[in-house]
Amino acid sequence: MFKAISYFLGLFCLSCSLLFGDMQGTSSGPSFGPPPRQDKLDSTSNSAQIVLKRAERILSTLVFDPQNYQLILSSKSVFGGEAVSPCVYSDKPTMIIYQGALSPNRSNEEIAFMMAHELGHLNLYHNEKMNEQMGKIFQGPTVGISGTTFAVFFQKFQEREADMFGLYLYKQAGYDIGFFPFTLGILNINPNIHFGSSMIFAKSPSSLSMRDSHFSMKERFELLVSESQNPV
Repeated sequence: MFKAISYFLGLFCLSCSLLFGDMQGTSSGPSFGPPPRQDKLDSTSNSAQIVLKRAERILSTLVFDPQNYQLILSSKSVFGGEAVSPCVYSDKPTMIIYQGALSPNRSNEEIAFMMAHELGHLNLYHNEKMNEQMGKIFQGPTVGISGTTFAVFFQKFQEREADMFGLYLYKQAGYDIGFFPFTLGILNINPNIHFGSSMIFAKSPSSLSMRDSHFSMKERFELLVSESQNPV
């Protein structure tokens, strides 16, 4: 039973890098200690602290209490980030920022929305809620739905929640909402581009299909364009 719950927790935490993250990134894992990773994490060296300065500045525009979050730099060269619950890498809610996200050719708008999305996962306690719900699935009576189906459905709901939460923070901070139609225009030309990177897939990374834990980029940005027109 524990292995089954751990599997779906890993599946969920992997998706926290989803919207802008490496499609083959490692998961954050259950919150009982740092899981093994293929990338290198760093928050203490001088070089990491210098690179993270930009993320710290953007974080301070999105929340009033940036000191209550832990930022960690990942050696991954792609654009992305991950939301990790407290008690894994720190006693604070943690955001792992991929080094590729902080390269000079990335706009503040790109980074701000990626971080705002991850803040959505953290502030809505998505890891904890997934843990609780999957525990009910595996410990409770048979309810006629497989754990896999439920996990995918629940993740889609949480990803949309994180998008809407992130959009609110993004707009409150005064970032340009033109970022959303601009990005959708790119996705309309090639919906198989994984936003925030140069990765192009044979097909869209995920879709409305219940086999996928995320909506596709195009589906997400269509909604974000529509919702971004509404007043804060």
